[in-house]
Amino acid sequence: MGSESWGVMDAGKHLLGQFDAPSYVRRGLEVEVAWLDVLAKLKRERKQWFEPLGRRLGEIKARAGDWRRLVGDNDRAVAALGQLETMLPCRLRFPPSRAWVILMHRREFKRWCRDAEQFNTYWRATADAANLNPVNQRREAYNRWYLLEKECAIGSARLAAQGFQPLAPLTTADILAHLPELPIPDGC
Repeated sequence: MGSESWGVMDAGKHLLGQFDAPSYVRRGLEVEVAWLDVLAKLKRERKQWFEPLGRRLGEIKARAGDWRRLVGDNDRAVAALGQLETMLPCRLRFPPSRAWVILMHRREFKRWCRDAEQFNTYWRATADAANLNPVNQRREAYNRWYLLEKECAIGSARLAAQGFQPLAPLTTADILAHLPELPIPDGC
């Protein structure tokens, strides 16, 4: 075999590798990948805000010693603060100094709460401004062509329709369901 035949074989393998899944499967994957891309972009942006908020919350807890010193016996507020600890990266760079009076960390906690509310306002606006058009266009194409492509691939309209669920357009609510706002504890 000459070098020309190897080039043709390689090109054939490459062509087969691109089209190994039926078009209806590729269409479904495109929808999922487009949505995951939007979420990944928003997660990166959100992480920039979470790091300083989490670090400050960790400092406040370390200085207070216990959430109840800040919010009293309010179990809902303590639960919300526990949820915040899991959502935010609450790692301290340095141990807190011991020369902090209880009034100081309560004041800092109130300031942190205002910042968290500001984050929620910003996050709602960011979710509202997210460009969902590319994802929704893929979802619309999926709804329009998926059944036809699957029927062509498997040869049966009845089998193709089994389990098919049309995809609704994505909204801000879908973003906030995956990347929610911060819970603001009672007593902030």
